[in-house]
Amino acid sequence: MEVTLAITFEPRYLAAILALTVSAVALFVSIWVHKRTRSMGLYSDIDRLYLELLRLAIEHPNFADPEYTNEYPTKFDSEERARYELYAFIAWNICETIVDREDDKLTSQSWEPILALESTLHKKWFESESNRNRFKECFKKYMKQNKERLQDIANGRAKSA
Repeated sequence: MEVTLAITFEPRYLAAILALTVSAVALFVSIWVHKRTRSMGLYSDIDRLYLELLRLAIEHPNFADPEYTNEYPTKFDSEERARYELYAFIAWNICETIVDREDDKLTSQSWEPILALESTLHKKWFESESNRNRFKECFKKYMKQNKERLQDIANGRAKSA
């Protein structure tokens, strides 16, 4: 018993194959454009937040001075300490936003040095148990797991991932 399999190619199938190919390429291009647009939007959102933080630092330079931030409970008078604590909270919220976007590699890589700098600068504030409770567990876990690497990046001893 002999079985013969014959495939015939008709010109009308060419149009269907071509349409399917163009559709597949269009789908992949659309996905790529969406990811790029999303990435640029995420970067822009963090950029806007960080610009506001820098403006506050210009108004209050001691808020970005490790000599003050490492000893903030004693270095600032009560009114200035309250302002600094709000500033540190803003800085840590930006850090959490950066970590929340870690699935977007371009955004994450671009902002990791800022994450390292700000988390190191305001570490003392974050380590206070009352302040740590303001953040999600997954963020606290990320910070704990990456503490040394971020410290090295902030000190210029390591490159960001």
